[in-house]
Amino acid sequence: MTVHLSVMPQEIQETLIERFVDFQESGVFVDCTLGGGGHTSQVLQWIKRHNLSHRVIAFDRDGVAIQRACSRFEDDIRLERLKVVHAPFSEACEYVKNQRVYGVLADLGISSDQLDEGQRGMSFRFEGPLDMRMDQSKGISCFDYLHHIDQNELENVIRTLGEEKFAGRIARVIIEARDQKKLENNSLFLAKLIQNSVPKKFRYGRIHPATRTFQALRIRVNDELEELDSILKDMVTCLHEGGRMGVISFHSLEDRRVKQCFRELHQKKKFSLVQKKAWVPTDEEIASNSRARSAKYRVIEKVR
Repeated sequence: MTVHLSVMPQEIQETLIERFVDFQESGVFVDCTLGGGGHTSQVLQWIKRHNLSHRVIAFDRDGVAIQRACSRFEDDIRLERLKVVHAPFSEACEYVKNQRVYGVLADLGISSDQLDEGQRGMSFRFEGPLDMRMDQSKGISCFDYLHHIDQNELENVIRTLGEEKFAGRIARVIIEARDQKKLENNSLFLAKLIQNSVPKKFRYGRIHPATRTFQALRIRVNDELEELDSILKDMVTCLHEGGRMGVISFHSLEDRRVKQCFRELHQKKKFSLVQKKAWVPTDEEIASNSRARSAKYRVIEKVR
């Protein structure tokens, strides 16, 4: 059972889902990031309410998320209203390029299920191994990654992907611990190591000093920005005329890429911006779901 709350459901309803069901010819809605299935569930409800023959194709590289979805949406899968695909969203275009794609959504956030599961190692709220992979069947774990890089590379990753001003200090301490064979395969150990590496006055602020480094390592281990660049380049080519693509980002590195890509497409006059500024969560939503606070949502439409 998922504990994840979908971000900005009302905005997505108004800008993507209601528009999607306006198309009369059968087509597909692509949920690039299935996660807990909240957005997929929204689309399916509207398809059934309007008695349409549209389908949803949902992707996730997290095998656990796929298993949960197959159980939750068993009837929709059986009736071919939903197809669930275990794959990164960078491969989504290959699955749908010959179909009428009326709507695309990519929610780039990490699901609460992943953050709250200690064995994933994505958060230091719970003790677990330093894995951080979204797809634990592929690639190398964060712990292995830290044993295959030098100090300069690690500093660059932490500075650029985590926007961490103490990247040099943190990288040096991690590499020293590794070289002395003191680096433990443990999320709480790494968080404490990072905390002790920054100046004392920055160790107990509102944001834990390990937050940005954990973000940077997770992004690197999962090639998240490369995945985003791929979907921004490919999925817009799959959109049917009048179709829309929405992207929810959660930090500036992602949002800058989405904003720049959408702006360039708009300037070429093949796409239009549904709204110039990004949507952000309401105060009411943030009060009920604190993880929504940093979300930004942008939508583009293919010109008819």
